[in-house]
Amino acid sequence: MLQTVTSYFLRVCHSVNVLRRLVILLVLAALIPAVRSAVTAVKKHYTLSAGDAATTLRQFVEQSGEQVVYVVPKVRNLVLRDDGLDKIAETGSRKIAAVTATTRTGAPIDIHDGHVHSIVSVGSAPQDIVDEMRRAAINIGRDLSLAFPVAIKAGAVISQRHNDTDAGASSWTFTPPGGTAASVAGNYNVIADKVSARSVFTDVNDEAVPVQWANLAKLKGLYDANPQWFVFNAPAAYISHATLTKTIEETISAAYVRGDIRLFE
Repeated sequence: MLQTVTSYFLRVCHSVNVLRRLVILLVLAALIPAVRSAVTAVKKHYTLSAGDAATTLRQFVEQSGEQVVYVVPKVRNLVLRDDGLDKIAETGSRKIAAVTATTRTGAPIDIHDGHVHSIVSVGSAPQDIVDEMRRAAINIGRDLSLAFPVAIKAGAVISQRHNDTDAGASSWTFTPPGGTAASVAGNYNVIADKVSARSVFTDVNDEAVPVQWANLAKLKGLYDANPQWFVFNAPAAYISHATLTKTIEETISAAYVRGDIRLFE
């Protein structure tokens, strides 16, 4: 009789678990359309007029709620126009806006031309990480011949980890002879021509955007040829190294004692 009741109880529990899972799935299926409609209902509209880039970028940051990092002196007196921002927001497209830029006098500027940008600074952030882990464990057991069969078991484990991270960011300010005009990238052979020839961006008008990228090896060559043009920022490097360099040691140990007794064959 006991075995019959136990089997019936197990079947009831199994049925309850299946019913519970079915109810959860139905609730989730009902919520999915509401979640989708809530997501698609959120749209952002921008009111940006052509004007000074420093002002326009600040308006975009305020209206979008996004973070954009830019150097105000570098974009001042530059008039930017971005076409297609609303289309990108509505469709979720991965394309970029069609950007046109001019000076205050109306002279066109290709902001994607790396030759017209200035080399402000260069940086390096190496990391040296050593992660070591050791683990040891032991388990023993013995059967005792008493009135009932008894088994005693015991064990212990210890795990140790040692992590050394030597890291830090360093930066050098580019200060060539001749001032601001001498820092323009077009004065030096630092553009990655082969990489830049492969366009990977498309604007909302389906036009390829030929961005020109800097070649890190060429920048390093410029540094090697004229190290006096690069001023090392020692305080910032020291703070970064002190912040990012760390040593972690961890030891975890555990032990157990277990006894088993068998009353029935």
